[in-house]
Amino acid sequence: TAGSVNGPADGANAQPDGIALQADAIQGQEIWMAENTVLTWSSVQYADAYYFTLTDKGGMDDGNDRIAEFKIVETKGEDDPSVIPAATVYGKDGNGDWQQVGTTGTDYTFDLSQTTAAFQPYSKVVSGTYAVDSTTTIPYSVELKTSLKISMQDGIFTYTLSLPDSNRLNPPADSQYGQNSIANSDSDKLRFTDTVSVWADMVQNEKPAEADKSQAYVKSEEYLAEFNN
Repeated sequence: TAGSVNGPADGANAQPDGIALQADAIQGQEIWMAENTVLTWSSVQYADAYYFTLTDKGGMDDGNDRIAEFKIVETKGEDDPSVIPAATVYGKDGNGDWQQVGTTGTDYTFDLSQTTAAFQPYSKVVSGTYAVDSTTTIPYSVELKTSLKISMQDGIFTYTLSLPDSNRLNPPADSQYGQNSIANSDSDKLRFTDTVSVWADMVQNEKPAEADKSQAYVKSEEYLAEFNN
């Protein structure tokens, strides 16, 4: 199987996001904390690849689902101590080809929202009106991002996928715009992911010819997280 996938856990990860607030002719940017939804899973025996797809509720402008696809390929050397364990992250581009995001053998967090990257990023820009106090409101804009944290202990990789979906955006203690939070609502839609699928497999099973696929191991069952709000 794909192992134990924990989540979704709302508010389990506070991720900094840049929020731009504008009042009259003065504008500024602050780093606020987003209460993100997170999913976690760890390496399982025999699998060397982990795949996950994220689907946006709103879809693309042409009516098609907006799907971002990623995979992690592990390199391990259980029988060869000269092999340094590593995890390489890939994202699919608009043509359906895998593009490398990066690789690490230590604790590292990858940004899966890179707008200039070769792969299809997954993020959302939200704009709305922020209530500074009971009489003052100003427009705001924030980019909610996706990240993948990779950590390793005792030869086992653990993956923490932080979705851009947020229950609440909290200002810093020294915010010049007051201490009111921005909560997910009909007017401030901070949650937009429809589903997330995660599964484990052998990377050789991507090969088109059946003879080249693993004869012993097949794709695990998919873990599907569905979001209704």
